[in-house]
Amino acid sequence: PEHVRVYDPTVDGACYIFPNFDSWRELLASRGIRTSDDLAVHLLVQSQLATLPGSAFGTPPHELSLRLSSSYLDMETDEKAQAVLNAYRADADPVRLMRDYHPSMNEAMARFRRFVASLMNDEVKSHIHQGSGT
Repeated sequence: PEHVRVYDPTVDGACYIFPNFDSWRELLASRGIRTSDDLAVHLLVQSQLATLPGSAFGTPPHELSLRLSSSYLDMETDEKAQAVLNAYRADADPVRLMRDYHPSMNEAMARFRRFVASLMNDEVKSHIHQGSGT
């Protein structure tokens, strides 16, 4: 969604995204989320998503950012990682690879999408409420 800024930090040999939720600061505060630590804990408790707060990587604690990594989802062992690599080598179609070899990643992405959708829904409700003068 356009509300989540994704930074592109330089990393060596890893895949991370670093979304920022500052545009939803007021909405998140109404849920008791005021820091990146609060946000990470909220996602863990409410959505069973393990993330790392941006503050663990040098951003100010009040900045509502997270680091998300997919490094080990569906590849917890060398055997599972090799199976995914073999599948990719046999058929590099990303849609089939995700569908057939990444059930945990798909579930994590669905949970994250639901969280973002809840923010967007609450934002729309807030605008409607403000527009009605109530």
